[in-house]
Amino acid sequence: MNEKVNWVKLTSLSGEIEAELLLGLLKTYNIPAEKVYPGITQYIKVYMGTAVGVEIHVPEDMYHQAKEILKELEDQCGDS
Repeated sequence: MNEKVNWVKLTSLSGEIEAELLLGLLKTYNIPAEKVYPGITQYIKVYMGTAVGVEIHVPEDMYHQAKEILKELEDQCGDS
C-alpha cells in the first residue's frame, strides 16, 4: 500500500541557484526534497523564468536529518 508523504518546509531561500545546490546536497544523503514557490512567486517563475523566494520541503519523517545537514552547512559557511 502506498503511504501519502507529508512534506514540511525545511527552509526558505532567496533564489533558484541556492535551491538547486541544497536539493543536490540533500540528494547525496538520500533525502528527497522539492522546491515550492509560495504565493505569487510561482506566477513570477512561470512569467519571468526565475523566482525570488523558494522554499525547500522534505518528507516530515526526514526533517530532523535534513535540518542537521543544513545546520552543518551553515556552520561551515559561517567559518569562512
